[in-house]
Amino acid sequence: MGKYGIGKRVRDDEGDEGVIINKRKGERLVEYDDVAYGAIWRKKIYLTPVGADAPSITVEAGKYYKAINGDTIGPMRHQGDGNDYWPFRADGGPFGELYYKEDGKCNTGASGPDSPNYNLVEEWIEETPTQKPKFKVGDKVRIARNSRKDCTWLEDEIGKTVELSSRQPTEEGWGVKGSVFWWPDCDLDPVDESEAVDFKVGDKVEILTEDECGGFSSGDTFEVIGFDDGCIEFIDNDGDKRTCLPEYFKPAPTTLKIEAGKIYRDAYGQKVGPYEIVSRRIH
Repeated sequence: MGKYGIGKRVRDDEGDEGVIINKRKGERLVEYDDVAYGAIWRKKIYLTPVGADAPSITVEAGKYYKAINGDTIGPMRHQGDGNDYWPFRADGGPFGELYYKEDGKCNTGASGPDSPNYNLVEEWIEETPTQKPKFKVGDKVRIARNSRKDCTWLEDEIGKTVELSSRQPTEEGWGVKGSVFWWPDCDLDPVDESEAVDFKVGDKVEILTEDECGGFSSGDTFEVIGFDDGCIEFIDNDGDKRTCLPEYFKPAPTTLKIEAGKIYRDAYGQKVGPYEIVSRRIH
């Protein structure tokens, strides 16, 4: 049996109580406690359950509520003018403003007959989907773009793969390992673990950063000669032994060696070959 079923106690919009003894669509026949009223058919929207079925609402300033007619009412404002009978207001209703008691009862103004339509039934809380964070500390990401165009010095960082070391206190971006710069989510792309490159001694690598001392420039190619505390060791253009984090390197482009009898693919995806060795003497 619902809150408006036969036998349930209710209170009408004028404060009189009674018991529901019959019902039909949208209406209930209420036998009032005051015998002078007898039994009267009342619209359901003008009735409020009492006792155990009574809605438990205490109106608070700043909150939103759901009304009987389905409207979302709020945010609630406390009048602050000494009117304790209808201490709360909200925009809406036929006259542009609704008046409320602390228990959610409404007056549309001049005790309008449609006031019960705006009685509150429950607090309305916006449902926001929980989103899984795009990144977390320890993730390997690629710096894909620079959204802070006024920070031109950040352009040299684009293309690097870095490890996220901390979340900025303001949650505007991420700190990265081995760097003083921070990056917002929109500038970072996730790195597929399958794309990770493990370098070994003898590999040819291309460096992705500049040397303030002039020992190398972005795009220069070097050979891996060893490792020191996780960093790659190489000899720079001045002949000095240097170290740098692996994320500042990528595999160097390979030079294709043509061999007779083999078939190759060109830049447009077309097969070329097989190749032949042609001996030609030039006089």
